[in-house]
Amino acid sequence: MLIALSPYVAGIWILGAACLLVGVICGLLGYAECSDALTRWREHLHLLTHGAAAKGMITAAHVDTSTFVRGGHPYRIEYVFMAEGRSVKGSVEGSDATKETYGVGMPVWVLYVPGNLAMSSIWPPVR
Repeated sequence: MLIALSPYVAGIWILGAACLLVGVICGLLGYAECSDALTRWREHLHLLTHGAAAKGMITAAHVDTSTFVRGGHPYRIEYVFMAEGRSVKGSVEGSDATKETYGVGMPVWVLYVPGNLAMSSIWPPVR
């Protein structure tokens, strides 16, 4: 025997299903964002605990218009340092206030992970 639902009850069911779907989507997006932040935090912690230091130099400092973060374009700092007998390039992004601190040609300390030179950052860290 089929039960006939009134249009009002059917509308409530549809609205409830839509709310559930939106909740699931928001939850998955939130999980992805938190997971990405946790991965970056772990990489930074690994760099601080297992990294080596080298002298480096700022090669470029500019607003990165190709990226949009938190309502604006981040300030990109590119640097070069010597490690494991070769010259290595790296970059970090920070807020617009960072441009007051770092300029082209400025010497900086660079932390890097031996054996994984792609993982590096200038010290003190850029915010």
